[in-house]
Amino acid sequence: MPSSTFDHLDPQKKKFLLKASFEEFAFHGYEVASITALVKKTGIPKGSIYHYFESKKDLYSYLVDIAQSRRSEYLQDVLDSDGLKFWDLIAGLFEADFRFTLENPIQALLLNAASLEWNHPDFGNMKRDWIQSQSNPLMYIVEREKGRGKLRDDIPTQTICYLLARLQTGTTDLLEYSFKISLHKPTEDPMFGVSKKEIRALAKDLAKMMKSGLRG
Repeated sequence: MPSSTFDHLDPQKKKFLLKASFEEFAFHGYEVASITALVKKTGIPKGSIYHYFESKKDLYSYLVDIAQSRRSEYLQDVLDSDGLKFWDLIAGLFEADFRFTLENPIQALLLNAASLEWNHPDFGNMKRDWIQSQSNPLMYIVEREKGRGKLRDDIPTQTICYLLARLQTGTTDLLEYSFKISLHKPTEDPMFGVSKKEIRALAKDLAKMMKSGLRG
């Protein structure tokens, strides 16, 4: 986690460093990204960066936490909705993930890159902890639907929740493939020219595919 020196850093300088850091790790991945590259991009001395963060791992973990927290805000809005039927809720979560990805492409790319590197020895149980954090909010809901006979009870709840969490992890690639866009390329349009109607339709299609295999 960042030091108190970073916490008290000038807001503009902090924003500049975080933006450059997100891009470095999102575009190159943890293993290839380097503090030296950040020094060249920002002009901030390496000693200062290491005064803000103990290590490359420390900085990376902080960025992942920021991105995960931002993504969770989108998903929580759906989870807090009252009266949604189960499959409408699932479609809503997919749609929220699509919106997060399109509106926060660099953070989404970072999480996508991180999902490929969570077996790295530097991160210990990060992958397991992330999957649990995505799955846990759905555990009660899935159990409730099973009790109502709406979901198959021969598939463990943990497996269903894991599958849903992993599907959500792949939204970055799915959006790029479905709409022929590149999240790596800057654009003035926060939605990359993709309409809310289009992402809602894609989200419903995913929920339909899940429903055909899981409904009771």
